[in-house]
Amino acid sequence: MSEGIVTEAVNPDLPSSITQEYYPTIPEKFPSSRIPKNLCELELLKLYRCVVSRGDTEGCGKEYTGYTRCRRERDVKLFAEIKDWEIGHVRGLTMDERKDYVGELEKKKAACESELERIPYSSGFTNKMWRFQSELEQLKWRTDYINKTFKKTEPK
Repeated sequence: MSEGIVTEAVNPDLPSSITQEYYPTIPEKFPSSRIPKNLCELELLKLYRCVVSRGDTEGCGKEYTGYTRCRRERDVKLFAEIKDWEIGHVRGLTMDERKDYVGELEKKKAACESELERIPYSSGFTNKMWRFQSELEQLKWRTDYINKTFKKTEPK
């Protein structure tokens, strides 16, 4: 099964850049019961054992493919759960609380953009830069779907 098919089957409006590049960031108050049961520990363990037994990553293609497929499917499911939960959560808020909620996401987005601009462009900061880019993409995605969902229902 290709990753594109998995993404489209679970959530057709989920940007592929998010599922192919980033791990999900769990929102505050997100119920742990909505986290997928398979977190790909078995697939990661198989990959780890292969790498340790061989001393390098050569020859571990099958294990790597198994892990990345599992991780991608898990992440797509988790992104779908986050969206479903968050729309329900925001739906339960008053109009003022909704504006505050989206305002907080916008503040986090601005802070992320600001921090990202301050990170030096060097190999020592690659992971930090990746993490902030991930957070920024997810915050954009979340504010977009909240705004699209509730612009339709808000009185003019």
